Amino acid sequence: MLKSVQFSVDCSLAPCVFEMDEAMVVKWITDNRCNFSKNGVILEDIKSLSSDLRDVNFVYTSKKANGVAHSLAKHALQITEDTFWMEDVPACISVLVVVDKPG
Repeated sequence: MLKSVQFSVDCSLAPCVFEMDEAMVVKWITDNRCNFSKNGVILEDIKSLSSDLRDVNFVYTSKKANGVAHSLAKHALQITEDTFWMEDVPACISVLVVVDKPG
């Protein structure tokens, strides 16, 4: 999530909706209180960076409703370099993207 927010800030993307399948993480990021968990520093970095974005939302989405993101997250665990796609779709999610596409 931190890398996604950093990328969005670097590219001046707005509006941004960050979806994740961990409701507690969404709560921690959107909460105004300091987080003292072991990942609190990362969460505070996400909050700080996202404050530089004009229109940003962090939302919970179940794994069932977000197969593309879930598959991308699994794929990300297998690669070592930073990767992003602007106009094409990685093969690991191409079928899921077609299924999720509205209309």
